[in-house]
Amino acid sequence: MHTTPYKSISFSHTGKRSGNEDCLVTGTVGNKVFFMVCDGVGGQDKGEVASSLACESFHHFFEENAHKEIDQTFIHEAISTIQAAFNAYISQHPEASQMATTLTLAILHPHGISMSHLGDSRIYYFRNGAILYQTRDHNLVNELIDNDIITPDEARHSTQKHIITRAVSAVASQSANPSYHLQTDLQTGDLLLLCTDGVTESLSSDALTHLCTLHPHLSDLTQAIEAACAQHSHDNHSAMIVQIVNI
Repeated sequence: MHTTPYKSISFSHTGKRSGNEDCLVTGTVGNKVFFMVCDGVGGQDKGEVASSLACESFHHFFEENAHKEIDQTFIHEAISTIQAAFNAYISQHPEASQMATTLTLAILHPHGISMSHLGDSRIYYFRNGAILYQTRDHNLVNELIDNDIITPDEARHSTQKHIITRAVSAVASQSANPSYHLQTDLQTGDLLLLCTDGVTESLSSDALTHLCTLHPHLSDLTQAIEAACAQHSHDNHSAMIVQIVNI
C-alpha cells in the first residue's frame, strides 16, 4: 500500500485588513506535489486578483508539465506562464495594470524539495529544532545592506522593510527573477513552512523555531502560529506547514 510521504495543514486569515489578498494552493500529479502561497501587492491595484491568478495559473502549468524535470528552468517557465496570464487579464481589465504578487513555492519530487520565492513571503525548512534553509526577502532593506548603505542593525529599525524589489507582475523583467534552492537530504520529521509577511511580522525566525520545537504535532504548531498572528499581525496572515513523515 502506498503511503503519502508528507502531511500538511494550512490557514489564511484576513486579520485586521478589510479583505484578504493572500492565496494558497496545492496540487499533485503522480509522485510530485506542490505547495504555493502568494500575497497580492498593492491593495487597490487588484492584489487579490494577482495572488489568485498566480495560484490558478501555476496549478494549471503544473498539471500540464509535471512530467518535466523540476529545476530552475521549470520554475522560470512557470513564472513566464503566470506573467502571460497577467497580461491576458490586464488586456481585458486595464485598471489592473499595476497588479503584482509575492510567491513562495515548494515542490516535493523524487529528488527532494525544490523551493523558490519572489518578494517578502517566506519559506523555512526546519529539522530537529533548527533552520536548515530560509529564504531571504527580496526587499529594499536587504538591497541597502548588500550595498553597504545601511547596517543589519539599522535594517531592524527601518520603515522600508515592506518595499519589495521582486514580485510576479504583468511585465517580464529582472524583478521577476525567482530564487531557487533544492533540498535533497530529506528526513522524517522535517518541517516546511511557507508563509506571508503577516506571519513573519508576528513571529521572528527564532520564535518560529521555538514553536516548532515546542509543538511537535502539526495541528498544535499551526494553532500556536495562528494565535500569535491573531494577537500581533496587522496584515492578512497565511501559511502552509508540511511535515515529512515517510522517507
